Amino acid sequence: MRPNPGPTLLAGARSVDDGQVARVLVTERLAEVALDSLRDAGHEVGIHCYDHVLWQDFVARRDRAWTRRQMEKAAQAFQEALGEPAATLGAAGWQLNEHVPALEQDMGFTYASDVRGNAPFYPVMAGQASACMQLPTTLPTLDELIGRDGIDEHNAHGSVLAASSRTAPHGHVYTLHAELEGMKLLPVMRRLVEAWLADGYRFLTLGELHESLDAGTVPQKPVQWGTVEGRSGQLAVEAAI
Repeated sequence: MRPNPGPTLLAGARSVDDGQVARVLVTERLAEVALDSLRDAGHEVGIHCYDHVLWQDFVARRDRAWTRRQMEKAAQAFQEALGEPAATLGAAGWQLNEHVPALEQDMGFTYASDVRGNAPFYPVMAGQASACMQLPTTLPTLDELIGRDGIDEHNAHGSVLAASSRTAPHGHVYTLHAELEGMKLLPVMRRLVEAWLADGYRFLTLGELHESLDAGTVPQKPVQWGTVEGRSGQLAVEAAI
């Protein structure tokens, strides 16, 4: 099961007001402490993006140079916060463009989770293959389920549990958000974790999943735009071939 790779590391100061800059610096320091604590507790930490709104709203229409700048800013912030390079990246909102997979390879990421899909694969976009393996999100998120077909906060965990029973040779990847499953929907998330454990599921990090795979048997597949029920707009998805 896959936790969201982490919050945006830095919020750029858009004002020279001393109070604004001070708040940003405090936020940066708190983020560093939080990330250190997560890593030291054995959790996987990776890059989500540098500026969440900028990436999610605009990356699909931006060129290689813009995309690389955003990814380099995020990588630098991660390095400064944790003193080591990030091994993985999970694109905000499952949004990317044709340059992202190749840049992930060029920048040394080992694996990524940028798309929705069914199983691990090596991505191909605009005819260019990347050696940075995709470990796609395979399960629906709580916010995609609640409000549909009689699903609410009291029974949403049952829908995710049912989806988890779908055959997946390498297991399922689940995305959660700290501001939802970690706060507003925390009781739902607790019920879901308890149900998974009761059914005999075990939890892996994306890194552990990646290490368990035989890279030579992982196929190449195109990444395309598609829709996911319960979520608005177009997302990057694994192509069905």
